[in-house]
Order: sequence, then structure tokens, then C-alpha cells
Amino acid sequence: MRKYEIGQEQKVVTLYPDGYSMEWREHEDKSIDDQEWSHYVAKHKEHEARRASTNERQDYWKTYREYLK
Repeated sequence: MRKYEIGQEQKVVTLYPDGYSMEWREHEDKSIDDQEWSHYVAKHKEHEARRASTNERQDYWKTYREYLK
């Protein structure tokens, strides 16, 4: 261990006790029901089948999230 790394290990363990960041935990806590999963999977398959571009996919999901609000 290098001089400047001493003490940093404890800080990392405190911030990420189980290896996941707090930002990841916030997203993990949001549950998704079966209907939402089925919609996501169906759209994913549709986008793959017609070989939609990344921009098309992102536009669809942006519009979909705005619709849900």
C-alpha cells in the first residue's frame, strides 16, 4: 500500500459497504411490476427486430417516460 492510500480503504468501505454506491441503491429500490417488465421486453424485441437506431430507441423511451408522468 502506498503512503497516500493509507486511510482511503476505510473511506471506501464506509461509502460502499456492500460494493454498491448510494446512487445505485436509489435506483435499485424502485420496484417495477410485471406489466412494466412485459412492456419493456416487448419494446426491446420490437426495436431489435426492426433494427432501430440508438436515437430512435432513446426517443421512444424519453416519450414513454414523459407519458407516464
